[in-house]
Amino acid sequence: MKLIIKEGRLSFADIYTAKEKFGGQPKYSCCILIDPETAHGKDNLSRFKEICVQLEKENFGGEPLATDKYPIKKGEGRYDGWEDPVLVLSAANKKRPKIVNQRREAVEQGDIGAPESGDFCNFVIDIWAMDGQYGKRICASLEAIQLCKQGEKFTSSNVSIENDFEVISGDSA
Repeated sequence: MKLIIKEGRLSFADIYTAKEKFGGQPKYSCCILIDPETAHGKDNLSRFKEICVQLEKENFGGEPLATDKYPIKKGEGRYDGWEDPVLVLSAANKKRPKIVNQRREAVEQGDIGAPESGDFCNFVIDIWAMDGQYGKRICASLEAIQLCKQGEKFTSSNVSIENDFEVISGDSA
């Protein structure tokens, strides 16, 4: 079932090149940060929950799943931007998502208007139920991303050259 997430924040954006994770097949993926205290966040979460309830009725006889069987979890401050009360929705796909700028024009990595980790974006996600080797669960497939507005970029490292190193004077080796 299609879910359009409005103004979520893009994190761990492996959206331009598929990457292999945890020994699986290469996939395009990202984490979508949702702040449940904002108007968009409340609406996004409400629509996500409605879809999950409907999928549970259609596929699992209405039986609610354990919280670890959904593609969403608490951020718990693990990374930049993941501070409470932020929720993190993980989505992936074997096929490359459509990626567009604010004018709905296709963009590539490095283009002006190309989304990066830290930016606020709209997302098209396909939410679906599965009952396979890992049991019953709800999954999220990443279909499309549109840049809404640039945000403070997330870094993949906690290293700060300016703060972690001192200037060394003398001859260079």
